[in-house]
Amino acid sequence: MELRYEKAMEEYNLSYADLSEDAKVGIEGIKDVMKGVSMMERKGKKVTPKTMNKIKTMDKWVYFEILDQIHGTDENEDEMPEDPEEVMQEIQEQAQGAEQPKQMTEEEKVGYEIDAELKKMFESGKKEWSIEEVKSAAKKTYNVLFDTYEEGDENGIKTTNYSLLEQGEQTFVISKN
Repeated sequence: MELRYEKAMEEYNLSYADLSEDAKVGIEGIKDVMKGVSMMERKGKKVTPKTMNKIKTMDKWVYFEILDQIHGTDENEDEMPEDPEEVMQEIQEQAQGAEQPKQMTEEEKVGYEIDAELKKMFESGKKEWSIEEVKSAAKKTYNVLFDTYEEGDENGIKTTNYSLLEQGEQTFVISKN
């Protein structure tokens, strides 16, 4: 990101030491915030456009501080419109939010457990299972079958990887999807 204050310093041949105290404080705030942005980018994440706009606002304020100094005016606002500490906090929250894995719902957990049970059943080499065999080999799978069983309907369970479908009266066939 190109910063306007850096261009102004270059254009007017100013060093950091030449700047007013307000401009220096603003630059230090921007540098701190930019370190946070760099940290996020190293992790492959990007800050939100809202946060980037806050950085641009901070940069613009410092730029106008430099122009005030060059032209001997005092037209810039008294304080930086964005608090660098608050912007840093925002970036840290974004980084933490990006790092936290999505919490699984109870339904998703059960789905993964059923898939694991079906995998074991499939790997056993046995293709046909009675309801009682399912009950003893795969408790969660059996409970879902029992809770959703409809006499005369197509009954069974499908996961991403496996299917356990009723082929005869309370006889189930397992297959890999």
